Amino acid sequence: MPRLRVYQVELRETVRSDLDAVLRFIADQSGEVRARMVIEAIMHEIGTLCTLPRRHSLVGGRPGSRLRSVVVKSYRILYEIHETSDVVDVLRVVHAARDPSSWPAD
Repeated sequence: MPRLRVYQVELRETVRSDLDAVLRFIADQSGEVRARMVIEAIMHEIGTLCTLPRRHSLVGGRPGSRLRSVVVKSYRILYEIHETSDVVDVLRVVHAARDPSSWPAD
């Protein structure tokens, strides 16, 4: 049986800023407990990207794009897979309703 490939998951500094903003926004709107639950769900999903990161879709509308995304609790996690170094690079966490033209370029 083939061995499962394990990737290193790296978070860009922008992700930390994004998560802080999500935490503050949800805490203001729905309270600290709800905010922490959302952040924990997002971080859990990010943690699972170390195995089978291709299970999530490529972002459409970008020719040659390596950008992938998954939505968790109304927030989209944007990431790329770097095969040569076995790295999953998490680029941003944005609200799922946010205009795709404001997402980072690959």
